[in-house]
Amino acid sequence: IVAALDFRMPPDAAYPAALADVNYAVRYFKSQAPELRTPAKRIGLLGTSSGGHLAMTVAMKPRDARYSALELYGGFDATVRCVIMGWPVIDPLGRYRHAIRLKEGGDPGLANHVLDDHHRFWGTEEAMAEGSPTLALERGDAVETPPVLYVQGTADYNHPRENLDRFVAGYRARGGRVELNMIGGEKQLFIPQNPGSAGSRYALEKIVQFAQRELQ
Repeated sequence: IVAALDFRMPPDAAYPAALADVNYAVRYFKSQAPELRTPAKRIGLLGTSSGGHLAMTVAMKPRDARYSALELYGGFDATVRCVIMGWPVIDPLGRYRHAIRLKEGGDPGLANHVLDDHHRFWGTEEAMAEGSPTLALERGDAVETPPVLYVQGTADYNHPRENLDRFVAGYRARGGRVELNMIGGEKQLFIPQNPGSAGSRYALEKIVQFAQRELQ
C-alpha cells in the first residue's frame, strides 16, 4: 500500500507545520491499518530533496512535541520501520550556508532559489539548526535510528557531500544502519528528470529491494 502525503508549506504555514503534518499522517495510517488490511508496524517513509528531510526528521523524532502536536486519538506514535531518501536536504543550515557561498562565488541562480526557499520555510538559522537531522546527531539529541537507504548523485551540487558524510557518520555512530548509494555522474532530481537512465534504473532497483527487505 502506498500513500502520497500532502503537507502545509509557505505561504500557508512555515516550519514546523510540514513535519507535524507528516507525523500526523504516519499516526493516521497506523490507526487505519485494520481497514487497509496491513500491519500498523509495517510503515516506512520515502522522500526526495525537502521530502527526504521531512521523512528523516519525522523518523528520528517521532515523539517530538513540536512534530506530534496535532492530536489523534488512539495512542499511536510516528515511529517507522525504515526511511528511503533521495538527495535529501539532510542539513538545512549547511545547505543554506552552501547556497550563500555559491552566490558569493558568482553562481546566483540556484543560490537565490535555495535561499528564498529557506527563508520562506525556516525563517531563521536557529530554526534550520533545530530541524537538522545532521545537527541533531551531532548535538546528541535523543533519536530513533531506523534503517536508511540514502541515494544521491555524485554530481549533485545542490545537496553538499559534506553534509551527507556528516549525517552518515553520525547516524552510524549512534547505531543506525545506512545503505549509501552514490550514483556516478548524476545530479539532483535525476530519477524524475531521466527515469530511463542507467543511474535511475539502478537507484530504483535499490529502492525496491530495500523496501521489500525492510517492510516484509
